[in-house]
Amino acid sequence: MEFVESQDYGQSVQTIKSEMHSYYVDLDLVWDDKQKLELYRECDLWTIRDDKDVGFAMTREDGENIYLAELHIKESYRNKGYGAMSIQLASDFAAQQGYNEIRIRVFKTNPAYHLYLRSGFTMEKVLPYTYQLVAKTHNNQK
Repeated sequence: MEFVESQDYGQSVQTIKSEMHSYYVDLDLVWDDKQKLELYRECDLWTIRDDKDVGFAMTREDGENIYLAELHIKESYRNKGYGAMSIQLASDFAAQQGYNEIRIRVFKTNPAYHLYLRSGFTMEKVLPYTYQLVAKTHNNQK
């Protein structure tokens, strides 16, 4: 499995909007397509490919930190190990970039929260709607 660089930000934003819709409604948050597209264009976008495209991920470097900004596995590929393998790929990518840690923010009610915990993430911060989680990479250079 691998991350393949992509430029399909428009489709990714629509997928995120669709998948995150219930969280935005439940929390009374506003989704702005244009604002989200601008925000996500600041990220590196990756297609997650096995022998087929199983989803996508976005990474974002922010000064001394790197975030797994988005991770989306297509519904038909969920609960088959692709999420865990993608998290490992993101961690490996972060290490290759010289980072000792990788962070992610996840809605408090998102079931993926448990996947992140099983994958070695721990609670770093409780924010109003999300948890910020952090995991160590296998890098010792930064």
